[in-house]
Amino acid sequence: MLSWLAMLKTDTDSFARLVNANRAILIKTLSLLCQNPLSEVSEALTTHAVTHGYVNIRTPPKATALKCWYISEYAPQWACRSAFDLLCQLGWLPKSDIEKAIAARYLLLNNYSISDDWLKLLGNWLIIAQHISRTRKNSHITGNNTPTENQK
Repeated sequence: MLSWLAMLKTDTDSFARLVNANRAILIKTLSLLCQNPLSEVSEALTTHAVTHGYVNIRTPPKATALKCWYISEYAPQWACRSAFDLLCQLGWLPKSDIEKAIAARYLLLNNYSISDDWLKLLGNWLIIAQHISRTRKNSHITGNNTPTENQK
Protein backbone atom coordinates (compact mmCIF):
# COMPACT_ATOMS: atom_id res chain seq x y z
CA MET A 1 0.00 0.00 0.00
CA LEU A 2 2.85 2.43 0.69
CA SER A 3 3.97 2.37 -2.95
CA TRP A 4 0.40 3.24 -3.97
CA LEU A 5 0.39 6.13 -1.49
CA ALA A 6 3.76 7.34 -2.78
CA MET A 7 2.44 7.23 -6.35
CA LEU A 8 -0.61 9.29 -5.38
CA LYS A 9 1.60 11.90 -3.73
CA THR A 10 3.51 12.43 -6.96
CA ASP A 11 0.53 12.06 -9.28
CA THR A 12 -2.07 14.61 -8.27
CA ASP A 13 -4.43 13.52 -11.03
CA SER A 14 -4.59 9.97 -9.61
CA PHE A 15 -5.61 11.29 -6.19
CA ALA A 16 -8.21 13.57 -7.76
CA ARG A 17 -9.61 10.68 -9.81
CA LEU A 18 -9.80 8.47 -6.72
CA VAL A 19 -11.68 11.11 -4.72
CA ASN A 20 -13.93 12.30 -7.54
CA ALA A 21 -14.89 8.78 -8.62
CA ASN A 22 -15.96 7.89 -5.08
CA ARG A 23 -17.18 11.11 -3.47
CA ALA A 24 -20.84 10.13 -3.90
CA ILE A 25 -20.20 7.76 -0.98
CA LEU A 26 -20.71 10.82 1.22
CA ILE A 27 -24.28 11.26 -0.03
CA LYS A 28 -25.11 7.60 0.46
CA THR A 29 -23.54 7.48 3.91
CA LEU A 30 -25.41 10.60 5.00
CA SER A 31 -28.74 9.23 3.80
CA LEU A 32 -28.12 5.96 5.67
CA LEU A 33 -26.88 7.59 8.87
CA CYS A 34 -29.58 10.20 9.31
CA GLN A 35 -32.39 7.81 8.28
CA ASN A 36 -34.60 10.68 7.14
CA PRO A 37 -36.55 10.59 3.89
CA LEU A 38 -34.36 11.51 0.91
CA SER A 39 -36.44 14.66 0.35
CA GLU A 40 -35.37 15.90 3.81
CA VAL A 41 -31.75 14.94 3.15
CA SER A 42 -31.90 16.89 -0.11
CA GLU A 43 -33.32 19.92 1.68
CA ALA A 44 -30.63 19.74 4.40
CA LEU A 45 -27.83 19.34 1.84
CA THR A 46 -29.02 22.29 -0.20
CA THR A 47 -29.69 24.58 2.76
CA HIS A 48 -26.26 23.82 4.23
CA ALA A 49 -24.52 24.28 0.87
CA VAL A 50 -26.20 27.64 0.25
CA THR A 51 -25.50 28.84 3.80
CA HIS A 52 -21.80 27.96 3.48
CA GLY A 53 -21.39 29.36 -0.03
CA TYR A 54 -20.80 26.00 -1.72
CA VAL A 55 -23.57 26.76 -4.22
CA ASN A 56 -25.82 29.66 -5.20
CA ILE A 57 -29.40 29.74 -3.97
CA ARG A 58 -31.35 26.96 -5.61
CA THR A 59 -34.26 24.63 -5.18
CA PRO A 60 -33.24 21.34 -3.56
CA PRO A 61 -32.92 18.49 -6.04
CA LYS A 62 -35.63 15.86 -6.06
CA ALA A 63 -35.09 12.92 -3.73
CA THR A 64 -34.63 10.68 -6.73
CA ALA A 65 -31.64 12.77 -7.80
CA LEU A 66 -29.76 11.86 -4.61
CA LYS A 67 -30.35 8.19 -5.24
CA CYS A 68 -29.17 8.59 -8.84
CA TRP A 69 -26.03 10.36 -7.61
CA TYR A 70 -24.90 7.53 -5.42
CA ILE A 71 -26.00 4.78 -7.78
CA SER A 72 -24.16 6.39 -10.69
CA GLU A 73 -21.24 7.25 -8.37
CA TYR A 74 -21.40 10.87 -9.42
CA ALA A 75 -22.55 13.73 -7.25
CA PRO A 76 -21.97 17.46 -7.65
CA GLN A 77 -19.14 18.98 -5.64
CA TRP A 78 -21.44 21.29 -3.67
CA ALA A 79 -23.55 18.36 -2.47
CA CYS A 80 -20.50 16.35 -1.42
CA ARG A 81 -19.01 19.29 0.45
CA SER A 82 -22.29 19.76 2.26
CA ALA A 83 -22.67 16.02 2.97
CA PHE A 84 -19.16 15.93 4.44
CA ASP A 85 -19.98 18.77 6.84
CA LEU A 86 -23.26 17.19 7.89
CA LEU A 87 -21.60 13.80 8.39
CA CYS A 88 -18.98 15.40 10.62
CA GLN A 89 -21.76 17.01 12.66
CA LEU A 90 -23.24 13.53 13.11
CA GLY A 91 -19.91 12.22 14.41
CA TRP A 92 -19.12 10.13 11.32
CA LEU A 93 -15.53 8.99 10.85
CA PRO A 94 -14.10 7.41 7.71
CA LYS A 95 -13.17 3.74 7.93
CA SER A 96 -11.94 2.57 4.52
CA ASP A 97 -8.95 3.98 2.65
CA ILE A 98 -11.27 5.49 0.06
CA GLU A 99 -13.32 7.23 2.75
CA LYS A 100 -10.09 8.49 4.35
CA ALA A 101 -8.87 9.92 1.03
CA ILE A 102 -12.22 11.64 0.52
CA ALA A 103 -12.23 12.97 4.09
CA ALA A 104 -8.70 14.33 3.70
CA ARG A 105 -9.71 16.19 0.54
CA TYR A 106 -12.88 17.65 2.03
CA LEU A 107 -11.23 18.67 5.30
CA LEU A 108 -8.96 20.92 3.28
CA LEU A 109 -11.54 22.01 0.71
CA ASN A 110 -14.01 23.00 3.43
CA ASN A 111 -11.30 24.75 5.49
CA TYR A 112 -11.50 22.60 8.61
CA SER A 113 -8.91 22.95 11.35
CA ILE A 114 -6.79 19.83 11.28
CA SER A 115 -6.83 18.33 14.75
CA ASP A 116 -4.45 15.69 16.07
CA ASP A 117 -7.35 13.23 15.91
CA TRP A 118 -7.78 13.87 12.18
CA LEU A 119 -4.02 13.58 11.64
CA LYS A 120 -3.93 10.27 13.46
CA LEU A 121 -7.02 8.89 11.72
CA LEU A 122 -6.15 9.94 8.15
CA GLY A 123 -2.37 9.59 8.29
CA ASN A 124 -0.81 9.49 4.84
CA TRP A 125 -4.05 10.42 3.13
CA LEU A 126 -4.00 13.80 4.82
CA ILE A 127 -0.32 14.27 3.97
CA ILE A 128 -1.07 13.55 0.30
CA ALA A 129 -4.06 15.91 0.26
CA GLN A 130 -2.03 18.67 1.93
CA HIS A 131 0.83 18.18 -0.53
CA ILE A 132 -1.54 18.41 -3.49
CA SER A 133 -3.31 21.44 -2.02
CA ARG A 134 0.02 23.25 -1.54
CA THR A 135 1.15 22.29 -5.05
CA ARG A 136 -2.04 23.63 -6.60
CA LYS A 137 -1.88 26.87 -4.60
CA ASN A 138 1.73 27.36 -5.67
CA SER A 139 0.89 26.73 -9.32
CA HIS A 140 -1.83 29.39 -9.16
CA ILE A 141 0.60 31.86 -7.56
CA THR A 142 3.27 31.24 -10.21
CA GLY A 143 0.74 31.36 -13.02
CA ASN A 144 1.19 27.71 -13.97
CA ASN A 145 -2.45 26.81 -13.64
CA THR A 146 -3.04 24.55 -16.60
CA PRO A 147 -6.21 22.66 -15.75
CA THR A 148 -6.12 18.92 -15.33
CA GLU A 149 -8.59 16.72 -17.23
CA ASN A 150 -10.85 16.63 -14.15
CA GLN A 151 -10.91 20.41 -13.88
CA LYS A 152 -11.91 21.10 -17.53
